[in-house]
Amino acid sequence: MIYWIIAGVIILIGGYFTVRHFANQNKELGVAAVLVTAGLSLIVGSFGSVWDKIIQILAILKNSQTAQESINITKEMSEPNLLQLLIGIALLAFGIYFWHYIKNKIYILNINAYQDKRIEGHNRDLDLGKFEFKEREIDFIRIFSKDMKPTLAKQIAQVIKDKTTSFKDESKEFKRGYTGIAPIPFVALSGTYLKKEKIDHYFEFDKKTTEKFYELKSGTNYPPLELQGNLNNLNHSSEEIVVAVSITTEIPDAHLTQFAGMDVVRLSVDNPEDNKIQFKEQLMDYANKVVETIEELGRQIPHLKNIHFACSSQSCLALEIGKKVDDRRMVQVICYFFDMQQPKKYSWGLVINGKEKGKLIQA
Repeated sequence: MIYWIIAGVIILIGGYFTVRHFANQNKELGVAAVLVTAGLSLIVGSFGSVWDKIIQILAILKNSQTAQESINITKEMSEPNLLQLLIGIALLAFGIYFWHYIKNKIYILNINAYQDKRIEGHNRDLDLGKFEFKEREIDFIRIFSKDMKPTLAKQIAQVIKDKTTSFKDESKEFKRGYTGIAPIPFVALSGTYLKKEKIDHYFEFDKKTTEKFYELKSGTNYPPLELQGNLNNLNHSSEEIVVAVSITTEIPDAHLTQFAGMDVVRLSVDNPEDNKIQFKEQLMDYANKVVETIEELGRQIPHLKNIHFACSSQSCLALEIGKKVDDRRMVQVICYFFDMQQPKKYSWGLVINGKEKGKLIQA
């Protein structure tokens, strides 16, 4: 009787998780749940059901003449169904292996605007097997234009919102990765839809030397991102301030002439260069430093309305900053796109927080 109860409980629990995974569009986890449930049910069932016990009692009453015969019949009929037991063990083992394999699969968000650079086809750079990851691409290469217009910005912003939200929902029970080659404002905007969501892997493309993808590792040997100057020396009656972050290249004053008359708050590392960010701890430290500076500006300058944000860095930093900007505790942040060929180097930007999030701001 006890085996029958255990089997029933297994089927109920397994059925719940199967339905749940299929309802959440996690079909692979649903299949794993089916395999584990079937395996456990077969294993438990191989030791006999209620009907087996009834048949055993009838056999004893009919065929046994002595106590020894009753013992022999009981022993023979209590033996598990070996074939059923082996099949159950095999299904259980495969189900557990499949579940572990699926849970360790990486869902990678890839934002592309300039060129088609996918992990697929470069997975050997990262020692990733073809079946160890799924790439979810936000691709607006064909429609992107440096000469941004409100209708185009709104179209791309909507695509980013829809696909980033879909990625978040699809990958919520899995490990996540990020890579991208796209304008900083759109990457930061994508990050705003991933608030409080963990990214486990960051992949960057080294376009200068190796032309290969590399992953940010764990480490602490990196230069700090430091505030240049003192916030107390700013004009505390300002309504607009520029925050310039220099990591891959130095942002000179000559590139910020369109913001004439505004105070400029600078954050920079020693010797900015391509691929400067190599470690996950470094990425988080830099993102926290930027966000803390923006928050401090809001506290110190009572009339501040806008922060014009210029950032020279890898796109992973823009994503993390987007994840951390706040709609209530921060003033409006406008993240700008850099174009060296324009008279105004930061010719347009996107609002990345507050009620106007996603709005195009043209210089």
